[in-house]
Amino acid sequence: MEKLRLNPYLLPHKGLRYLIGKVTLLAGNLDQPKEEDVKRLKLLSNELFYLLEQHAIIEDFVILPNLENRCPGSTAENHEEHEYLEAIIQQLEEKTLV
Repeated sequence: MEKLRLNPYLLPHKGLRYLIGKVTLLAGNLDQPKEEDVKRLKLLSNELFYLLEQHAIIEDFVILPNLENRCPGSTAENHEEHEYLEAIIQQLEEKTLV
């Protein structure tokens, strides 16, 4: 029988996609007069922003340097994408402070 191997890259991305979907669904169904719904959206959004930031840090300082050592030039797109996402996250964080 073949032994299943744990993929350390799969679970974090799957979890992030799940939370992104949850935040998107909640935002799409938001009843603004309900303060409880607004608070829940802000809480989940802040959790998502934090996890995305931590995920980018782990990729930038642990995973991508190893990949770059094995395949020079292969991580440039990842770094550009992280900078782009960091700017978007900052804008969204500012909007959730209102």
